[in-house]
Amino acid sequence: MYNFSGGPQGILPLREFLVEKLGEHRGINTTVDDVLVTSGSGQGIELINEILLEEGDTAIVEAFSFPAPWAI
Repeated sequence: MYNFSGGPQGILPLREFLVEKLGEHRGINTTVDDVLVTSGSGQGIELINEILLEEGDTAIVEAFSFPAPWAI
C-alpha cells in the first residue's frame, strides 16, 4: 500500500512514472528529484511565482481560461 499523502514533492510512484514517460515520449532525461507534483495548476503557478518573482515585479502571461490564477 502506498502512502498517498506523499512527501513535499508528491507521491514517489507517480513521480517515477512521470520520469519514465517524460523520457520515453518527450526525450527528457530527468530524475524523480527534479519532479514536483502539485494539486493543480493554481498551486503550480503560485510556486513558480514565489520562486521567480519578487514583490513589485511584472509578469506577462497569456489569457487564462479561468479566473483563479489572476488572484495569485
